[in-house]
Amino acid sequence: MSDKFLVIKKYIDQMDYYALLASGAPSDEFDIETKEICARVRCEHSVLKIAEIIASVFNEHFNEHDDAVKFLSVAEEIKNELTRTPPMADCCAAAECLGMLLYCNRFAPDKVRMITASAD
Repeated sequence: MSDKFLVIKKYIDQMDYYALLASGAPSDEFDIETKEICARVRCEHSVLKIAEIIASVFNEHFNEHDDAVKFLSVAEEIKNELTRTPPMADCCAAAECLGMLLYCNRFAPDKVRMITASAD
């Protein structure tokens, strides 16, 4: 199982749609839905997009019509943890660093200058 699957599973299980787990359902009760969500969610997706994906999957599997708003809090937790996870391989870390360097104000072998801004 991938780290992404385990992160999504943790929050989907905590959400416990229809309180199935609390009622004694097996621990893999939501694994089919979690796998589908995992296949569709990307780290670059917004919280709203992740909530829409979760709503779509659960609406389809449980024949419901829940709005994505119902899933915003779980989507936010998933998004936060997925984007907090460090790269697992050296090549991924190197690619991430190169991506940051490409957005630098100045990038040369002897000097790196980054300028950041935040509205907060």
